[in-house]
Amino acid sequence: YEDQQVSVANDTLNLSLTVKNTGTYPGKEIIQLYAEKVSYTVDRPRQELRAFTKTKTLEAGATEAISIQLPTSDLAYWDEESSKWTVENGS
Repeated sequence: YEDQQVSVANDTLNLSLTVKNTGTYPGKEIIQLYAEKVSYTVDRPRQELRAFTKTKTLEAGATEAISIQLPTSDLAYWDEESSKWTVENGS
């Protein structure tokens, strides 16, 4: 991956990058976006898949610009004590 950029606007994480087929055959790539937090106040998985996308078929040496938008609300978990969706600080 090249030219990776992350920004936040209007409560949405925006990830953009360029994918290049460095192989000798045509192929596709699946880009996966994981959320991870070092310490949680509740028991949660270390990493959680939050978004993904696939490139078109890329010929050898070809590139494709990819963008993924992730609403910050997608980082939330259901808090049973408060009975509401919660995003922990630092997420």
